[in-house]
Amino acid sequence: MVIGKAIERMFLPIIQVQVPEIVDMNTMEEGGAFHNMVVVSIRKRYPGGQAKKVMFALWSMGQLMFSKIVVVVDADVDVHDRFQVLWAMSTRIDPQRDVVIIPGTVTDTLDHASVLPNYGSKMGIDATRKGGPEEGGYQRRWPDVLEMRRDIEEKVREKWKSYGL
Repeated sequence: MVIGKAIERMFLPIIQVQVPEIVDMNTMEEGGAFHNMVVVSIRKRYPGGQAKKVMFALWSMGQLMFSKIVVVVDADVDVHDRFQVLWAMSTRIDPQRDVVIIPGTVTDTLDHASVLPNYGSKMGIDATRKGGPEEGGYQRRWPDVLEMRRDIEEKVREKWKSYGL
């Protein structure tokens, strides 16, 4: 686990040179030896297609070509906080518009879910806020993220303890 994270941290600056909108990345250790799932945060610079551009850029880079799943989130999401990543995936995607499936592509030898050795598919998930009609017809105002004040959060946690929760 330590080696996988060290490699991720060492290569992040190099990846950011190639894809400058990337803020951070997390090669999820739960994804099987750090290669099956990558979560990246980006600073959106233009509406429409930027998250997909980032997915394809990552799939074109060395060992990242073996990433089965790439999730792209906004810069306000901490890619190392699984709760925030799942929140973004749950609140910022419409599956029809924001999930890309790429059949017939290279996979890792250790991907035992693929139909054939070294040959399967990939999935990209755009879990970013959408910026307007140019992004799949999105025309609604995007809501602000609600956050609990830290003092209120601490008070609730204390109460929970007294209730045995």
